Amino acid sequence: MCINSMNTYTLEDLENLLKIKQDTAALKFRGKFNFIIGSYEDAIIDLTKLLDIEPTNKFALRYRADAYYLMEKYKESFNDVNKLLKIDINDEWASKLSAKIIEKE
Repeated sequence: MCINSMNTYTLEDLENLLKIKQDTAALKFRGKFNFIIGSYEDAIIDLTKLLDIEPTNKFALRYRADAYYLMEKYKESFNDVNKLLKIDINDEWASKLSAKIIEKE
């Protein structure tokens, strides 16, 4: 179950909404839900769809970078971190993850 300040959604609600249209809020919530439960591949699928609609969505880039990192897909993670830093050069989280990735390589 995903809860935001205004609504409560079950995974089934989000899936039904996505069958109707590629709703950015539903993609965001389901992507985060899948990330939280450790379904990183499913999270990446939803976050990629969200980025197809909104290429500079910082939320999607951050969670997708983190999911890639946790799956040890460092090149993909680094690409998303770089996109985040192009959007906001002072993004502290992105800078820290970038450093962690460089240490791994």
